[in-house]
Amino acid sequence: MQQLGFVLAPTMAMGLCGDPLVNALREERTAAWWRAVSGGEPHAGWLPFALGFIMTLMSATALQGVPSMQTLVVGSALCGVVWHGVGWMQRSTQRLARPQAVFVGLLTPVLILPYSLLLSVLS
Repeated sequence: MQQLGFVLAPTMAMGLCGDPLVNALREERTAAWWRAVSGGEPHAGWLPFALGFIMTLMSATALQGVPSMQTLVVGSALCGVVWHGVGWMQRSTQRLARPQAVFVGLLTPVLILPYSLLLSVLS
């Protein structure tokens, strides 16, 4: 269980960083421009899954030698779900009067318990 936790920890940390486009869209009211012009905001929904797969592959190869397909799929899904969850929390604060007053990073430790439950289910 500890080895699996070490393999999936970088992927979890990558997901907890959230969507970098949210910070880019906060500058100069770029998000409002995108919503006015195209009716939505730009996104790359596949990117966290690909990055999670690559990060899990690198950490599993370094720590386990031969990674299993189950670990790679779980790492990819973990990064994608956490990334999109944190991005959703960040986007939900953009239309507030003071969007910088809410710091979503303080809410992310709530995701540590589901991470430990995932590790206990997989091992």
